[in-house]
Amino acid sequence: MNSFSRADRAWGALLGCAVGDAMGMPTEMMSIDDIEEVFPNGIDRFYPSSERDLFGRSMKAGTVTDDTVNTVLVAEMYISSGGSIDPKAYIDGLMAWVDEHRTIADLVVGPSTRRALESIERGMPIERAGIFGVTNGAAMKISPVGIVRDYRHLISLVDEVECICIPTHNTSPAIACASAIATAVSYGVRGGDSIYELWEVALDAAREGARRGYNAPSPDVVGRLESVQRLAFSEGSSAVISALRHRFGTGMSAAETAPAALAVVTLADGDPMRAASIAATLGGDTDTIGSIASSICGAMRPVFTMETAAFIDQVNGLDLRGLAERLAAVSD
Repeated sequence: MNSFSRADRAWGALLGCAVGDAMGMPTEMMSIDDIEEVFPNGIDRFYPSSERDLFGRSMKAGTVTDDTVNTVLVAEMYISSGGSIDPKAYIDGLMAWVDEHRTIADLVVGPSTRRALESIERGMPIERAGIFGVTNGAAMKISPVGIVRDYRHLISLVDEVECICIPTHNTSPAIACASAIATAVSYGVRGGDSIYELWEVALDAAREGARRGYNAPSPDVVGRLESVQRLAFSEGSSAVISALRHRFGTGMSAAETAPAALAVVTLADGDPMRAASIAATLGGDTDTIGSIASSICGAMRPVFTMETAAFIDQVNGLDLRGLAERLAAVSD
């Protein structure tokens, strides 16, 4: 283990989320052919949205999307409540952000979250609003749970993941996916540096998370994680990427996102900038897979340059170092 502090690792997780999000933004949901045509040399820096942007967005290089917005909201919820869970505070914050940024929110807020917010606004209880949410909208915002809670107390950690998931993604696949990701972040924040061990603790959390929530129709998150784990440790990079694209998927489904993100962590050997770069050209939900993978790597190895950190903060009006320090102060 190295000498990074808890606050350093919390910062690495939050900045990793934003870096992977911003680097994957220009290719979000583009086809592989379009990605290779528009970015023939790959993506190893921040680009603005292109003319091929499927959402018709015009976004500056380094701009984050709802992955980072939601992550910051969860972090702020923890800070304002002194380290405890308050799902209503998170939902109130998200609704306020959506109202204030309606144009961009209509383009970037995912389908499960959008449906749940509309249901809550119509008076549906929070406990039922998320029973159709099987996408990755829970996993993309879950890193603050991993920062605050210790993965060695698995049941307590998954309890808090479930609380965050209830309003928008109250289903077993979404909770399983989010539990795996939160636990991986927690492992890194607490000094873990073995990618093999990272997979093992993430799988334990996914198994526990799969017991929670509504049993919505979905591929088996745990089974896919186990299959991709074997692949990631036995095959070369090109074979793993091909399998993710063509067999396991890289879309918005929770059952696709958890395996893809952990595979990217493995391919990047824990390097957060490399993880963001790989995810950006993976295809599918590149910004979310990138934000999750780079967040995990950033927790393990918060090795970003100050120039990268300052650029992300400046473009998006963030103070991720200050946020990380406040979040670390309320962590286990």
